[in-house]
Parts: sequence; structure tokens; C-alpha cells
Amino acid sequence: METAERDGDEGCASKSVEALERAEQGLKKAEGDLKVLEGEVLEAESEIERAEHEIEIAKKELKNEPQHVSYELIVNRVRHIWPREEITGAEIKKLAGSPSDWVVNQIVDGPGEDPEILDAQVVHLSFDACPKGEKRFTTRKPKTSPGA
Repeated sequence: METAERDGDEGCASKSVEALERAEQGLKKAEGDLKVLEGEVLEAESEIERAEHEIEIAKKELKNEPQHVSYELIVNRVRHIWPREEITGAEIKKLAGSPSDWVVNQIVDGPGEDPEILDAQVVHLSFDACPKGEKRFTTRKPKTSPGA
């Protein structure tokens, strides 16, 4: 009986040692993972500090500069944002990606033809500017002249 007990005790001890070794390996892996995560946390904290610094700089710049208003216009059924209240016919073509020899027309509600906007002509994009409302434009190929 002593031999059986001793074999049983040795088996339990062996299993306990194996479990302890597995636990130590798990602990070492966890410590390695922890070091990696600590490095990532330090990197993230550094990025946050840089971002906060950039925000502070931007806030100071905003205090020193007037607020910018943007204006919406529609060109060829596509909505665009424009940084100024005025836009030229040439800028409308460029915004639309149209060739420089094309023509710009401002779409105006009601009867009659939509007025042509020349390259150097300035259009006011304010909602209250004539014609009142949202400013809409189309670009098109120029009409061919007779005999051409």
C-alpha cells in the first residue's frame, strides 16, 4: 500500500509541477504582452499630447483670424462648397472639371433662357443675391458658329 500511495503522490506532484510550469509560461507571456501594451499606451499618450498641442495652436489661430463662411452652389447637378461669396465663370468651369472653352449658364427659375456667365464675370453666391435662392449652374460645349 505504501508503494501505491507513493506512486499516487508522485503522480499528483508531477501534475502539480506541470501545472506550475504552464502557469509560469503563461505568466511570462502575459508579462511580454503587458510590455507591448505599455509601449502602445505610451505611444498613444504621445499622440494625444501632439493632438492637444495642435488643437491649442488652431484655437489661437482662430482667435486671430476672422471666421470663414463657405457657400454652396450646384454645378451640373453636383453640390459644391466654395470658400468665398464670389465666383467667376472660369472658376465654375474648373470646379466642374469642364474644358476652358465650354460655356457656363446660370440656371434661373421661370421662362426664358438661362443667362451665360462669362469667364471673368463674377457671380455672388449669397442666398440673398440676385437671383435669390440657391445658385445653380450648368456647363456645356459651345454652340458651333455658322460656317465652322
